[in-house]
Amino acid sequence: MMKKHIFVIIVLSMNLQFLFSQFDLNIFKEYQPVWMYATKDTTAFDYPGYFDNNKIWLSEDFVKGDYLYSLYEYQLQANLVDGGIVEKLNLNSGTVEWQDVYDLRTIEKNEEPNNMFINLSGDIEVLGLRNKERDEKDGGSRFNDLVIRRYDNETGVLKQYVFPQPDDTERINLPWLVDRGLFDYNTEEYQLIRTYGDFGENFVWGYILDEDGKLLHGDTTYFDDGFEMHKKFTMNMVGNDTLTMLLFSHNTYSQIEDSFDFKYYIKLFDRRLNELNSFDITDDLNAKNRFRMEPMYSDNKYIVYRYVNEPEFFDWRYYFMIYDYQGNFQDSINLLDIGIPQANLTRISEDEFLVCGEAFEAGEYNPLYFYKKKIGEPIQFLKKIELKKKDFALVPISLYVLDNNDILFNGYYRPITLSFQDKKTYFPIKIRFAAKDIDITSSKEIDIKESKLIYISPNPAKSSLTLDFDDVFSGNIVIFDALGRSVLDKTLQNAAKQDVDISGLPNGIYFVKAIDMHGQKEFKTARFVKE
Repeated sequence: MMKKHIFVIIVLSMNLQFLFSQFDLNIFKEYQPVWMYATKDTTAFDYPGYFDNNKIWLSEDFVKGDYLYSLYEYQLQANLVDGGIVEKLNLNSGTVEWQDVYDLRTIEKNEEPNNMFINLSGDIEVLGLRNKERDEKDGGSRFNDLVIRRYDNETGVLKQYVFPQPDDTERINLPWLVDRGLFDYNTEEYQLIRTYGDFGENFVWGYILDEDGKLLHGDTTYFDDGFEMHKKFTMNMVGNDTLTMLLFSHNTYSQIEDSFDFKYYIKLFDRRLNELNSFDITDDLNAKNRFRMEPMYSDNKYIVYRYVNEPEFFDWRYYFMIYDYQGNFQDSINLLDIGIPQANLTRISEDEFLVCGEAFEAGEYNPLYFYKKKIGEPIQFLKKIELKKKDFALVPISLYVLDNNDILFNGYYRPITLSFQDKKTYFPIKIRFAAKDIDITSSKEIDIKESKLIYISPNPAKSSLTLDFDDVFSGNIVIFDALGRSVLDKTLQNAAKQDVDISGLPNGIYFVKAIDMHGQKEFKTARFVKE
């Protein structure tokens, strides 16, 4: 069987293979992850998911409970605390349609699902952490264990729960933890690379597990206090077998300049965490003052970082820095020169990149701009897209080329003139473009604040089902079978939680619909399995 690979690109990931017939799109037919993006003032998240041919699998931010937030400059990384919803998006037709809903909230409250993808058997795999608290005598900090959950692709039923454990002696007492996986699946095993680090405690752990989640091998790489993993979200898989990480060392600190004497390095590792190459990029960055740098894109030829520098106070500079695997600087894109500091890019041919970003313009609308950048040549303007939604700007999260070369845009609207504290004004939008001229063929706006949820436990269920509402509910609960026939109808009054007897139902897949008697609240249809 041919090996299949999946790589992860952290915040603001865009994997678009674009629109021109002369481009070789076959080199981009790898599995592509769908990642999340959020600003600190919004709730428009794009949670970890998976892009495979004509389907997108993603978990939306329909959750019960709180989020765990980790502030990263102007962005937030949010993990689901109490599970989530997986929605199967059908892109085969001419419209963007929700095809199915899978409820994965069998996940316990002390678990954080971080990554989701499809394994070789076609099942949904959710990898995450189980949070543990150390005793005060051990420092009182948190350590996290790896958890793997495997769900049936067709039914969403949990098939396997795996809890592989290293020896207790391998646990590291770290108050800060970053867990972003890099997956390489083949017929025998897959690997999860986990990064730890901040404030001098800099470890990288690599696990290799078999198909059943058994721990086969573990590697640890430690960087002493001279090196730190910059801003934590800096690890990325490039090609099929190489890991790249941005690190920095600091030697002296100047109170007058309020800055460290930094040295910045990109280090390359193999899958067993053996160092392959290291190159100093300090001179490329002019990074003597506050700045941040984050991985934006990588493939089998290039590594691209987004670089934000502040040489003078509040004089921000935004660049894309493009390197090859030998550490040779190839080119840069000054994003302020083209007016789109909030942007991303992807490679569309041998030495060309597509750049898409939002332009901050005065007026009622903020358009999207598309540019093409060839290595060694000036950037070229392609097209401006302006969606006429008054007082809102369209922010890109990710873009994809579908099998028919149509483009799927995944983003969200943000208000221009409204208060940024009003979170209800942010909502995602999915748009499909014709590849030839990027004309819109269909769009799907999703107001994540309008739809309420029903939480079902246990799932699968045998004789009794507990329905837990995220809001007080008065109305009818109707259970439908897979053919859409009503098999149970129950009236509730001011209920927050309700037990339902399902012992008389045959085994199978069922759907629960809540119908509000006042017509003021709409609940998403929930699915459960009777066994």
